[in-house]
Amino acid sequence: MAEKEALPPATSLGPIPLLEGIAVSVAAGREGWVTSFTRGGETIAEDRSAALPWIDPRAPGRLAARLHEAVPLDQKAIRAALAEIFETIRSSPDAGALVSGPVARVIGETAAVTIEESDPPVYLVDLADGGRLIFQNRELADPRPGTLNDRWLATHPGDALDANGRDFRAIRDYWFGIAERAEPSGAGSQWEPVAEALQRTLSTLPTSTAREGLLRYGLYLEEPPDGPAILWVASGIIENVLRDHGRSIMDRTFPEFLRQDDALVSGSRRFRIGDLRCRAWGFDPGFRPDNAGISIFENLIEEARP
Repeated sequence: MAEKEALPPATSLGPIPLLEGIAVSVAAGREGWVTSFTRGGETIAEDRSAALPWIDPRAPGRLAARLHEAVPLDQKAIRAALAEIFETIRSSPDAGALVSGPVARVIGETAAVTIEESDPPVYLVDLADGGRLIFQNRELADPRPGTLNDRWLATHPGDALDANGRDFRAIRDYWFGIAERAEPSGAGSQWEPVAEALQRTLSTLPTSTAREGLLRYGLYLEEPPDGPAILWVASGIIENVLRDHGRSIMDRTFPEFLRQDDALVSGSRRFRIGDLRCRAWGFDPGFRPDNAGISIFENLIEEARP
């Protein structure tokens, strides 16, 4: 597990001397960034914006006008001084260290991040107070603030985070940077239970080395003289197992999972047996566990076209 950072992320910068005893500070606000001008510890002007002032090219002009309204200083001189300060900050390696309040809070309370390498991956964020945030892969691929705010409030009742989309992306990138990978604590894939159920079903059925076995049992073991054996499984068997798990045989991700696991070795194929046709999937024979149980396979044939 990754250790928690020793120093909390910064949410403010300054005060930085500007002109005539005036200093400028930038701090994270509830809905963006607050740039403050102070003299002798007293605030004389403020500006609020969605972007950090050294990122926004219009900021020096806007801030110079705001300060000029409060004190009789040359506006061009103010703008030049601000531009120089912002250029120094922008070129500093620490320019990206300033974060918003929600970002600072989440990063400061993050104790560890684990990526469970299931298919798709699951992200576990352990918090310093013992809480845990769990995110699905799609939720971090498309980070929407409502997702993070909902998870946070569930673990901190009555204490909303109010993060925006920019905040969530910054938090997500931080999590990616400290994450450690681990084997899944549950199923490695959504398809594992389905594949296991299919294996259990196949274990109760006898195999036949004749095509007619597809009609009688749903299994046909093809043993070509010049290639590896293929266990053909009637699609009706597969469809029944999928339906029992609330899945559709048209979902292309299931055969992809079987191929990745080296279980499916051939694409589906239609067999003509007499006047009937039956579609079957080609499996590695080792996918079917050995079992002496026998059952008859029925109602998996497709009538021949007229």
